[in-house]
Amino acid sequence: MFLSALPFAAFESGAVPAGADNDGVLLYEIGYKLPSGSSNYDGISVKNYGDSSVSLIGYTIVDESGKSISLTGSLAAGAVAVFVKSDVADSWFCKDRDVREVSFGSFTLNNGGDNVYLKNGSGTTIDVVSYGSIDAPTTGWVGKSVDGSTADQAIKRVEPTDTNTHFDWIATSGEHTSNGFREVPQFDGCTVEPFVFPDANGRPIFDAVMSADTSIHISIYMMTSDYMISLLANKASAGVDVKLLLENKPLGYTHPLEKLTAIEHAGGKVSFIGFNGDYDRYSYVHN
Repeated sequence: MFLSALPFAAFESGAVPAGADNDGVLLYEIGYKLPSGSSNYDGISVKNYGDSSVSLIGYTIVDESGKSISLTGSLAAGAVAVFVKSDVADSWFCKDRDVREVSFGSFTLNNGGDNVYLKNGSGTTIDVVSYGSIDAPTTGWVGKSVDGSTADQAIKRVEPTDTNTHFDWIATSGEHTSNGFREVPQFDGCTVEPFVFPDANGRPIFDAVMSADTSIHISIYMMTSDYMISLLANKASAGVDVKLLLENKPLGYTHPLEKLTAIEHAGGKVSFIGFNGDYDRYSYVHN
């Protein structure tokens, strides 16, 4: 695996998809503050994290007040379906996506805060998200609600995790949610997964490092995360080839050498570039 300061994480082995025990279908986006201030712009998307197509017939999405909408059609593995009251042409939430108009009836996402439940055909709750100023449910959710989003944003799941906490979700806008990467590059036989940073909170990087079982090569300006340093040291101790290439003093910053030596002591290699004001390195390594 190779990681750089660019927003790419390379996986030597795939992460276990969230929701695998429940057909793989999970809530993906909750668009409760889309433009116009009208509930016509409300929307919810679900994603199939499983390995096979799933019929959504019988699936429902229910709010805290008990109002619900019924999902339609099927969902291929890895696909996202967007459910809205009206397919609004100028809404980023609907643009270039698999949009399915359904009857919302009296179902409305509360701008101030709501608890949203995804239930399968048997009526079993298989996913929950709590957002905004509302008491989070005591079943299926742990801790505080997801912070509320601003106008023209949605909250979106940070893939591929499902811990049933606010850490699984971020508030984001259209350019980060509906526009994908059209060409995914390859690196030395590995799958390269682009992601938006800082929206993803660095989680894909941690997932990639935790999944590595052969090598981890990182080129980056600074390494300041105690958790990442500890994780890399543990990987080195387990026989993984761990190599770091760091700046000597980026922007006047001094590395916590006493912490980084833990990686060396565990069998890894930490190197620095840029000693003595030598900036010719930028011709070769500059993320």
